[in-house]
Amino acid sequence: MKRFRLKSGKCYLLVKGERVVLRPGEVVACEPHEIAESFRDLFEEIPERKAPVVEKEEKPPVQEHEVRHKGGGWYDVFSRETGEKVNEDPLRKLEAHALAGFTGDAETKKTSEED
Repeated sequence: MKRFRLKSGKCYLLVKGERVVLRPGEVVACEPHEIAESFRDLFEEIPERKAPVVEKEEKPPVQEHEVRHKGGGWYDVFSRETGEKVNEDPLRKLEAHALAGFTGDAETKKTSEED
């Protein structure tokens, strides 16, 4: 069934065996053949509304580990949950990122603390 809105004037329709009185701006759901040809110019078809598509923003996964720069090209990996150091000895940048599970450009914090 399509929906039609009366543009102007008053109109009497016979919809599914019932007499319907429409005033300007009112909407009726019926088949196009139920509106007499002589009155069709008084109506405008209302397009079907489709539910809006909501795109979910993909949030990057939260890293479980954090890489901190110690200085001199050496890095440590810390657990974000406990704050404890994961590695025993200082690591090079690529090794630290591999241990932390980073898959691309990762953020590295600079720190001056020596452990």
